[in-house]
Amino acid sequence: MWPLIFGLRTYSFVYVLSMLALPAAALLSCRRLNVPRRVASALCFLYVLGMVPGAKLLYDLQHGLPSASSYLSLAYYMKGGLWGGPLAYLALALPLVAFARRDWRARLDLIAESLPWAMIVAKLACLANGCCYGTPCDLAWAVSYPPGAEAPAGIPRHPTPVYEILVLVLILLVFAALRRQRGNGMRLAWFTLIYGLGRPLTEHFRGDGPRVPDIAGFTASQFVCLVAAVLAALVILLQQRRAPRRALGRAAAYAALALVAVAFLIPLLWMVCVSLKAPAEVFAPTFLPRAFLPAAEPGAAGFPASLTRPETYAPYREIIRSPQFDFLLYTRNTLIIMVLSLAGVMLSCSIAAYGFARIPFRGRNLMFAACLATMMIPFPVIMVPTYMIFKNLGWIGSFKPLWVPAWFGGAFNIFLLRQFFMGIPKELEEAAMIDGCSRWGCFWRIIIPLSTPALAVVALFHCLAVWNDLVGPLIYLSHQEQFTLALGLQFLQSRSGDTPWNQLMAASTLIVLPVLALFLLAQRTFIRGVATTGLKG
Repeated sequence: MWPLIFGLRTYSFVYVLSMLALPAAALLSCRRLNVPRRVASALCFLYVLGMVPGAKLLYDLQHGLPSASSYLSLAYYMKGGLWGGPLAYLALALPLVAFARRDWRARLDLIAESLPWAMIVAKLACLANGCCYGTPCDLAWAVSYPPGAEAPAGIPRHPTPVYEILVLVLILLVFAALRRQRGNGMRLAWFTLIYGLGRPLTEHFRGDGPRVPDIAGFTASQFVCLVAAVLAALVILLQQRRAPRRALGRAAAYAALALVAVAFLIPLLWMVCVSLKAPAEVFAPTFLPRAFLPAAEPGAAGFPASLTRPETYAPYREIIRSPQFDFLLYTRNTLIIMVLSLAGVMLSCSIAAYGFARIPFRGRNLMFAACLATMMIPFPVIMVPTYMIFKNLGWIGSFKPLWVPAWFGGAFNIFLLRQFFMGIPKELEEAAMIDGCSRWGCFWRIIIPLSTPALAVVALFHCLAVWNDLVGPLIYLSHQEQFTLALGLQFLQSRSGDTPWNQLMAASTLIVLPVLALFLLAQRTFIRGVATTGLKG
């Protein structure tokens, strides 16, 4: 399990972080919901009161009442369970709403918006501590207990805290869909509906003890959650009759998008997890590496202490130093090709697009249609003739076939920039020409500065294409010291002998990180460029 700090479980200190997460979320939301900060401060105090004495009171009511003096001991709180904290917090916070006259709906929204963040941090503590894992399962993301843990070792089990975190993330997405509806008090109803349906599902997968059905085939907690969810659904339906139904459709759309996002994230997370595994555990039926699992014994080097050990990141160190995969050399080669070809694409495509968009000449539309028609020709059709041309020029075995063609433009980039240029008012150029500006001056001083979003989209698309290109380097490059990252990764996988899958995934992670960082940095410009391309105004 987690190593002990001052004789206390480490995960208890993570619960303290959840007490800090709720004040931060409440203070950030109070301005948007027009709720005074004193109300947010009161909610923060009530949450601390509910997470510590309130949670312990519920815990002791279930397991037997202790002595009254134990409630004055901080260690007593940190050693026990805090499972009832959110419930105790709601019981203390709802009377605060009852005393409000005007903004009671906004206070309800503030309570509901701040609670999921704190609960997510608390569930992360449960996941890392190795508790709340459920019944045995054969899914790819199952987690196995280490020897000496609270369950039999080596049996993959359901990580039910992950399921609850997904339920809480779904609640946050619904809140994002309801952001325009301020102060209507419906966020708490949505929280109750989603969590009331999700909590019984996670309890079904837990099975951490004999659960005797109490009411209608459900346990008492499952029955209470389902009744609360039904009441919340009735409140939402009554409200939807008065308010527009767009909120329900928007919430469903956000939920569908969340499922799609999770489906796309799972391969990326699997790649990172495999890169942190030892060679012996690569094909183990567990999703998380051993470094992210609790230690077998208290005080051992388990999570999170294992994150600071050099052995955890050994695959990354080995792949960077590997003679079969010269990461720094391959990165340099890829950047050389990217910079040279990017300069050619930006210059040639922008000039050609400006001619098609602004300069009238005979046959312009026909030439533009012919340019677009080249996009319909598959690359295998022109691969052999192109190779023969470069062979006759003596370029095989060099970088020239990979960056020189970019200086002659590309149909898709020309089309993208041409549509954006057509959306720029012609009056700007006409006014500049009246003042004596030439056509070339209008292009450099007016069109190019106004086309930054579209140019950023073209640059991002081209960088991604060069970074991920495998076919071009595979055809034209002959020596290993000329390999790009994509070709080097393929060479590492196809070499004779056993493939080091953890090193292969570590190299893949290192290759993906720069592209991901580039997209995150240029995200606003990229979205604005795509959204405004083709709009006339």
